[in-house]
Amino acid sequence: MIKALGLVPRRANISPQQFHLHWAIIHSRLAEEVQSIRHYVQFHGTTENPGTFTRSIYEGIAEAWLEDVPSLTSLAADPYFMEVIKRDEENFLDHSRDGILAVTEDVKLEGPTLTRDHPFHKTMLLVKRTPDVGTTKFRTWWNDVLPDLALREIPGVTRYVQSLPVDEMYTAEQPAFDAVIEIWRGDPASPESEAPSLDKFAAVLGANSPIDISHTSAIVGTEFRIR
Repeated sequence: MIKALGLVPRRANISPQQFHLHWAIIHSRLAEEVQSIRHYVQFHGTTENPGTFTRSIYEGIAEAWLEDVPSLTSLAADPYFMEVIKRDEENFLDHSRDGILAVTEDVKLEGPTLTRDHPFHKTMLLVKRTPDVGTTKFRTWWNDVLPDLALREIPGVTRYVQSLPVDEMYTAEQPAFDAVIEIWRGDPASPESEAPSLDKFAAVLGANSPIDISHTSAIVGTEFRIR
């Protein structure tokens, strides 16, 4: 199973409210009809300050679980996906700045049960490695060192997931990001409550890791499990 992350920038000529309403209400109903998508989540960014991390240019992330990479690439030949889903995207997102990242996720802390009808507060970090560190060395550190460091340094973490791009993302060119961190914090029963700061975690990464903090961006928001 892979997860396709659709990086969603808002069209400049619509308001944030128009963007989130269209994506959450109209587009979500259309996306539910794509048969090859096993699970579908919308992560809507808010105006909450990400602290030390740079605020991402994306208003949100569409998360779609598919069987494998061919299932993802075959969407380009799916008439419904191309004629309905892609056409509706033009109503709310800026295709000149969007992107996609296919990853495999590694759940390091399972946390509370995630249900369709309950939104959760989350921070997503779109990670860039430092230029002097190769992919193999970065991935070794990512798998062997980061999990314990993150669970020790992130305050109030209730669920924690790390993801790396699938190998196919490197065949043509470097992916937009080298990895993704997803952090659920605070009270799961109160998704609108402000979560503890990630500044200490950012400081530790900046001093002792191959993560390029200056080019790693963050989205703070609420995830909605559609399917």
